[in-house]
Amino acid sequence: MLKRKEYFTKILVIFVICVAWLVQEVNGKTNKNNQKDIQSIFLSMNWDINSNEGENINKVNKKQILNIFNELLPEKYDKFEMSEIGDYYFDDVNNDGIYEIIVKMHISAVVDYLSVICKVGNSINVKHFDKSYRIQDIDGDGNKEILTHTFLAYKTWTIGEGNVIWSDIYQWDGKKFVLSNTKFPSFFHKKIAEYKKMLAELEKFNPVEETDKRIKDDIKSGKIKEAEQQKKYDYLLETLQRGKETAIESCQKAIKMAEDVLQK
Repeated sequence: MLKRKEYFTKILVIFVICVAWLVQEVNGKTNKNNQKDIQSIFLSMNWDINSNEGENINKVNKKQILNIFNELLPEKYDKFEMSEIGDYYFDDVNNDGIYEIIVKMHISAVVDYLSVICKVGNSINVKHFDKSYRIQDIDGDGNKEILTHTFLAYKTWTIGEGNVIWSDIYQWDGKKFVLSNTKFPSFFHKKIAEYKKMLAELEKFNPVEETDKRIKDDIKSGKIKEAEQQKKYDYLLETLQRGKETAIESCQKAIKMAEDVLQK
């Protein structure tokens, strides 16, 4: 009796394994077919900026963009939601006569990232940039580059509005957008000059004098009471000193990074 139970148990285990394998195979084929179907929608459209034949690519909708993202983006990304797809437009960024779809991704209430959908031959490519960005023709050659921005430090608390920002430049290589900092030496020469000017201003900045001035102004305007003066003074002084140190370190880091680009 025991052997019969063991026999049926083994049969059941084998059956479960086979069913699981079959489901995985079916799902895999379904996903591949879905991907082909989604890509076929985009590939069937006309991407040529100078032609009006057939249905133009600028007829795609937000749902289709969401689907192509979720099929073609690397596995490291979670599935996107419709609420994350922001404004999008069509532009020939790389000046090759073929539209690209530029999509603003809503990461938070104040942060937008960038995704670019490109047609390359008979395939659709998606490039997602996990940073704030801007698109511009840096060197005036008619081809637009994508600049991504990395936040290094605030300087708002010290010498004025704004932040210490590092920019990377991505350029079209015929198939995709690739990091191309070394192709734009004049850009990084200018950035070094900007960082050095900012550094000089930061080094001149006196946290004690600035704290005295701000506290006196706040007392005069009634923003703080005289009894709160010492507590507010200590907090502001510490904040300005720390802000100055962090901004100086970030400027020095940015200068070194730009110099490294120019040496390559």
